[in-house]
Amino acid sequence: MRRIFSLFLALALSLSTLFTFAKAEDTAPFDLYAKAYAVIETETKALICSDNAEEKLPMASTTKIMTCLMAVESGDIGRSITITEEMLAYDEDGSTKLGLKLGDSSTIHELVVGMLLLSGNDCAQAVAIYLGGTFENFASMMNER
Repeated sequence: MRRIFSLFLALALSLSTLFTFAKAEDTAPFDLYAKAYAVIETETKALICSDNAEEKLPMASTTKIMTCLMAVESGDIGRSITITEEMLAYDEDGSTKLGLKLGDSSTIHELVVGMLLLSGNDCAQAVAIYLGGTFENFASMMNER
């Protein structure tokens, strides 16, 4: 699973290099549908193009991808965990969930799949609490990584 996830990340990152051939101008030289974006050349860190790059937006999907990475790197991908109240404590209306319930048992692998395929916030929260003990500790772990 670690190898598959690493290949997925490598593919995603290699696709991002397609954008490094864009001309330096204020807007993208292609159709793009995003609230905000910034295309940055990886070696020089030069800004190639952007739109609303300074706008503060939620980090939901980026955080889930990082949570998946941390889960895979933990080496506990096959470990089964029991869903606790603390894992389900944060429940934002309208957020995408797998539907985990108190007392459910899932492997870290199943929770990673729930994050990647369904964008399951409850899966991400369960992994965060399992790995970090608290949301705050897990956020520190992600920042440190």
